[in-house]
Amino acid sequence: MITATRHYREVELSDPVSRWLRRQGFTVYTEVPLWETSVDIVGERADILVAVELKMTLSKKVRYSAWRNQDFAHCSFAAVPTRPTEKSLSECRQKGIGVLRVLYGAVHVIIPAAHGFRHLERQGEHMRDKLKILSPGGRGGMPFLAGEGPAQAILSEVEAYRGIHRDATWAQIYEAVPNHYSNPKSMAQSLNAARARQS
Repeated sequence: MITATRHYREVELSDPVSRWLRRQGFTVYTEVPLWETSVDIVGERADILVAVELKMTLSKKVRYSAWRNQDFAHCSFAAVPTRPTEKSLSECRQKGIGVLRVLYGAVHVIIPAAHGFRHLERQGEHMRDKLKILSPGGRGGMPFLAGEGPAQAILSEVEAYRGIHRDATWAQIYEAVPNHYSNPKSMAQSLNAARARQS
């Protein structure tokens, strides 16, 4: 049981936020790959996609991630356990980013997300295609350490495949190894970044 805000880690915000989304009828996915990184939590319900980024504070980095997620999500949130500054909240209001505060297992909506603020239908369809091949559940906010995270799991399979097919191109690997990437180029970029994090 977490007894004080300072003891939170990002991953510990995941379960309360996931429950909050499920109570609203969303199917919840975690650590969903997006370009060279991943979205901590994506909720899908009928025609609505919700994205949530988990961070310890409402930092510039998490505000950027939540803003970026508006490309595919109808509603995008940042979830934090700490009290945000008025300056950071003001920027979120201007950009349509919702803010959640997670405290003692409860989720409080500080700022509602603006629905469809920057949503691009094509990007939303692309995200839905990814979700079709992912399993719901898990925990978001996992650290990208060596051997952890979705990209690292696929990287292990790719390296095993390359051990047998040494001259395989990324197009061939993309077809042979089950993955969630939209094309061979995005797969190569993500896995090369994952390999660099391991070194």
